[in-house]
Amino acid sequence: MIEDQGIKFSDLVVYIDISDIEDEAIMYLIDNNDNVVSKNKSNLSTFILYDYIKLLLQQNTLIIFNSLSTIKQIIKPTPEHIKYKSFNRARLDNTYSNYGFEESIKYMNKLYEICTKNQINLIIAIYPWPTQIFKEDLNSKQVQIWDNWTRQKNIKFINYFPKLVKVNISIEEKKKIIDKFYFKNDVHFNINGNKLMADYFIKNFKN
Repeated sequence: MIEDQGIKFSDLVVYIDISDIEDEAIMYLIDNNDNVVSKNKSNLSTFILYDYIKLLLQQNTLIIFNSLSTIKQIIKPTPEHIKYKSFNRARLDNTYSNYGFEESIKYMNKLYEICTKNQINLIIAIYPWPTQIFKEDLNSKQVQIWDNWTRQKNIKFINYFPKLVKVNISIEEKKKIIDKFYFKNDVHFNINGNKLMADYFIKNFKN
């Protein structure tokens, strides 16, 4: 976009999701033409088709989407421990974690070089999944890695963990936070979560 289209901008904000680390390790690779491709194209195609249909229902037929979700919960309810804390991809302590971080940092270094070359301010932002909230993981590996990286590069770091992860609170209080800001049985932010994200970003960006 910068080289071929001549696009110009002052700031680039990269929000790094918890799942990006594992995906970097097991889902993607760079081919000989510098294209990002799936390590298992058939699985990715299936995933994309499923995801596309799900998104289509969610955006255009909310009644059908919510009805199907409700039926699914009745037939096969999500266990309490899964709902709040056992998202495997959120642990960042599995086999792929270290390699995933190595790959993530490698490509973030490349992005930093592009931004520096083109006088663009790079900003990194991270946020917790419900797992970190439930386990009071305020100083997650995600926080440690990117806090250290941004300090080395002397760039702005927006850390949402303290906004959502509270220590020494009851399980019920944790559930209230999760239910308020995340979709039910999901790691994605609902309207309240998105508002929190936007407000905190604007405040930090202006500063």
